[in-house]
Amino acid sequence: ISATHGNRRLTLHHLDAAIEGFDAAGMPVNAAYARRRKGELLGAEGEALIDEADATLRSQSVADTMRWTSIVLPGFPSADPA
Repeated sequence: ISATHGNRRLTLHHLDAAIEGFDAAGMPVNAAYARRRKGELLGAEGEALIDEADATLRSQSVADTMRWTSIVLPGFPSADPA
């Protein structure tokens, strides 16, 4: 919800919490989706997060990582494909 309202700081906080929780629970694919969204929000400084997330997702046979991220974590209109 914070992403749809343009609250970048709160969105990043929630993504960090999600990444930490998914990592702790042994859910690397879910953590990868959250990492990718965080990387998208960070722009150029988040490219490494996107690369890391995409590598994890591709290792699980996710071919179109951007589209699957938009399905799993919707509500980020600036990054979602048309």
